[in-house]
Amino acid sequence: MNTITKFILSILIVANCEATKIYTVIFPTYGIAETGTGVATLSGSPTKFEVVTGLAGISTVSFKITGTNRYLRHFGSKLRIDDFDQSDSFKAEASFLVISRRCQIGERIQSFSYPKKYLRFAESWIDISNIPEGYENRDYCWIIKD
Repeated sequence: MNTITKFILSILIVANCEATKIYTVIFPTYGIAETGTGVATLSGSPTKFEVVTGLAGISTVSFKITGTNRYLRHFGSKLRIDDFDQSDSFKAEASFLVISRRCQIGERIQSFSYPKKYLRFAESWIDISNIPEGYENRDYCWIIKD
Protein backbone atom coordinates (compact mmCIF):
# COMPACT_ATOMS: atom_id res chain seq x y z
CA MET A 1 0.00 0.00 0.00
CA ASN A 2 1.49 3.35 -0.98
CA THR A 3 1.87 6.35 1.33
CA ILE A 4 -0.96 8.32 -0.25
CA THR A 5 -3.40 5.44 0.10
CA LYS A 6 -2.39 5.01 3.77
CA PHE A 7 -2.91 8.74 4.30
CA ILE A 8 -6.40 8.72 2.73
CA LEU A 9 -7.27 5.59 4.71
CA SER A 10 -6.19 7.18 7.99
CA ILE A 11 -8.20 10.33 7.25
CA LEU A 12 -11.33 8.29 6.53
CA ILE A 13 -10.98 6.20 9.68
CA VAL A 14 -10.18 9.18 11.89
CA ALA A 15 -13.12 11.10 10.40
CA ASN A 16 -15.43 8.20 11.26
CA CYS A 17 -18.37 10.58 11.27
CA GLU A 18 -21.94 9.41 11.26
CA ALA A 19 -22.83 11.51 8.21
CA THR A 20 -20.50 9.90 5.69
CA LYS A 21 -22.17 9.10 2.38
CA ILE A 22 -20.82 7.50 -0.78
CA TYR A 23 -21.76 9.34 -3.98
CA THR A 24 -21.20 8.31 -7.57
CA VAL A 25 -19.18 10.75 -9.69
CA ILE A 26 -21.58 10.21 -12.62
CA PHE A 27 -24.61 11.51 -10.69
CA PRO A 28 -23.02 13.51 -7.83
CA THR A 29 -26.31 14.06 -5.98
CA TYR A 30 -26.98 10.29 -5.86
CA GLY A 31 -25.35 7.98 -3.35
CA ILE A 32 -25.39 4.39 -2.20
CA ALA A 33 -28.58 3.52 -0.35
CA GLU A 34 -30.23 0.52 1.22
CA THR A 35 -33.36 -0.76 -0.53
CA GLY A 36 -34.79 -2.81 2.33
CA THR A 37 -34.15 -6.04 0.42
CA GLY A 38 -30.40 -6.02 1.07
CA VAL A 39 -29.53 -4.82 -2.43
CA ALA A 40 -27.60 -1.55 -2.56
CA THR A 41 -28.76 1.01 -5.10
CA LEU A 42 -28.33 4.70 -5.93
CA SER A 43 -30.71 7.21 -4.39
CA GLY A 44 -31.11 10.93 -3.93
CA SER A 45 -31.35 10.08 -0.22
CA PRO A 46 -28.17 8.07 0.39
CA THR A 47 -27.65 5.95 3.48
CA LYS A 48 -25.35 7.31 6.18
CA PHE A 49 -22.29 5.18 6.89
CA GLU A 50 -19.54 5.15 9.46
CA VAL A 51 -16.13 4.46 7.94
CA VAL A 52 -14.53 1.96 10.31
CA THR A 53 -11.39 -0.16 10.37
CA GLY A 54 -11.97 -2.97 7.90
CA LEU A 55 -13.45 -6.21 9.17
CA ALA A 56 -10.69 -8.09 7.30
CA GLY A 57 -7.86 -6.12 8.86
CA ILE A 58 -6.23 -2.83 9.69
CA SER A 59 -5.19 -1.98 6.11
CA THR A 60 -8.81 -1.89 4.92
CA VAL A 61 -12.01 0.03 5.63
CA SER A 62 -15.57 -1.12 6.08
CA PHE A 63 -18.72 0.96 5.65
CA LYS A 64 -21.17 0.37 8.51
CA ILE A 65 -24.67 1.85 8.49
CA THR A 66 -24.80 4.34 11.33
CA GLY A 67 -26.30 2.90 14.49
CA THR A 68 -26.65 -0.66 13.17
CA ASN A 69 -24.68 -3.87 12.67
CA ARG A 70 -25.25 -3.71 8.89
CA TYR A 71 -22.37 -3.36 6.45
CA LEU A 72 -21.84 -2.62 2.80
CA ARG A 73 -20.49 -5.76 1.12
CA HIS A 74 -20.29 -7.48 -2.22
CA PHE A 75 -21.89 -10.86 -2.63
CA GLY A 76 -22.03 -12.66 -5.95
CA SER A 77 -20.41 -9.54 -7.45
CA LYS A 78 -23.42 -7.34 -6.52
CA LEU A 79 -23.24 -4.71 -3.80
CA ARG A 80 -25.43 -5.43 -0.78
CA ILE A 81 -26.08 -4.17 2.74
CA ASP A 82 -26.40 -7.02 5.23
CA ASP A 83 -26.25 -7.81 8.95
CA PHE A 84 -22.76 -8.81 10.05
CA ASP A 85 -22.77 -12.61 10.53
CA GLN A 86 -19.21 -12.92 11.98
CA SER A 87 -18.04 -15.22 9.16
CA ASP A 88 -14.63 -14.85 7.53
CA SER A 89 -16.25 -14.59 4.11
CA PHE A 90 -18.44 -11.70 5.29
CA LYS A 91 -15.40 -9.93 6.77
CA ALA A 92 -13.59 -10.18 3.43
CA GLU A 93 -16.65 -9.14 1.38
CA ALA A 94 -17.25 -6.10 3.61
CA SER A 95 -13.66 -4.83 3.46
CA PHE A 96 -12.35 -2.39 0.89
CA LEU A 97 -9.34 -0.27 0.02
CA VAL A 98 -9.91 3.35 -0.96
CA ILE A 99 -7.57 4.19 -3.83
CA SER A 100 -6.90 7.84 -4.61
CA ARG A 101 -5.23 9.35 -7.68
CA ARG A 102 -6.99 7.00 -10.11
CA CYS A 103 -9.94 9.30 -10.76
CA GLN A 104 -9.95 12.97 -11.72
CA ILE A 105 -12.68 13.40 -9.10
CA GLY A 106 -13.19 11.03 -6.19
CA GLU A 107 -11.67 7.66 -5.36
CA ARG A 108 -11.91 4.08 -6.45
CA ILE A 109 -13.14 1.58 -3.90
CA GLN A 110 -11.29 -1.71 -4.34
CA SER A 111 -12.52 -5.09 -3.14
CA PHE A 112 -10.29 -6.67 -0.50
CA SER A 113 -11.17 -10.24 -1.47
CA TYR A 114 -10.90 -9.60 -5.23
CA PRO A 115 -8.00 -7.12 -5.55
CA LYS A 116 -8.52 -6.54 -9.28
CA LYS A 117 -12.18 -5.59 -8.82
CA TYR A 118 -13.64 -2.21 -7.93
CA LEU A 119 -17.07 -0.83 -7.06
CA ARG A 120 -18.80 0.18 -10.27
CA PHE A 121 -22.08 1.89 -11.01
CA ALA A 122 -23.56 -0.15 -13.86
CA GLU A 123 -26.75 1.50 -15.12
CA SER A 124 -29.31 0.30 -12.56
CA TRP A 125 -27.14 -1.60 -10.07
CA ILE A 126 -23.81 -1.43 -8.27
CA ASP A 127 -21.35 -4.29 -8.57
CA ILE A 128 -17.65 -5.09 -8.34
CA SER A 129 -15.90 -5.51 -11.62
CA ASN A 130 -12.51 -5.59 -13.31
CA ILE A 131 -11.42 -2.35 -14.92
CA PRO A 132 -10.35 -3.01 -18.51
CA GLU A 133 -6.70 -2.13 -19.20
CA GLY A 134 -6.32 1.60 -19.81
CA TYR A 135 -9.98 2.23 -18.96
CA GLU A 136 -10.50 5.42 -16.94
CA ASN A 137 -14.28 5.61 -16.71
CA ARG A 138 -16.20 7.51 -14.06
CA ASP A 139 -18.32 4.38 -13.48
CA TYR A 140 -15.58 3.33 -11.03
CA CYS A 141 -15.17 6.67 -9.19
CA TRP A 142 -16.88 7.56 -5.92
CA ILE A 143 -16.95 10.57 -3.60
CA ILE A 144 -16.92 9.80 0.12
CA LYS A 145 -18.12 12.81 2.10
CA ASP A 146 -20.48 13.98 4.79
